[in-house]
Amino acid sequence: MSRARWSDRGSAAVEMAIVAPVLLLMLMLVIYAGRATDAQQQVQSAAHAAARAASQHNDPGTAVAAARAAARRNLSDGGITCLNSRVTVATGNLVPNGTVTVTVECNVRAGDLAMLRVTSAERHFQATVTEVVDRYRGEG
Repeated sequence: MSRARWSDRGSAAVEMAIVAPVLLLMLMLVIYAGRATDAQQQVQSAAHAAARAASQHNDPGTAVAAARAAARRNLSDGGITCLNSRVTVATGNLVPNGTVTVTVECNVRAGDLAMLRVTSAERHFQATVTEVVDRYRGEG
């Protein structure tokens, strides 16, 4: 009986040492993509809530304040932490059956999305929603 010249001993450990970091990187990319998609949906939801809140007011100043408050509340409830955020409200057609348009912008730290605090890069999310002004809204 002769012994094999090359042994397979330890080859599984070497393969795992090579494959494990690649699999971990792929997992982190999937998590990042999922969290980025969720953040975009939360910003879209905040824009919708803000437009709806603005459409229920007669006064442009009150409409803008209601829209900003609704957007902040919605983003906070969704777990989104914006480094910089902006809510732009177009109230030029704030009459019954008119429209109000709200744009919500939010910058999120990319490391927060990937659950790693290793980068200071930011990711920008933006959503614009136009809502029809309520025809039978209250007078205040």
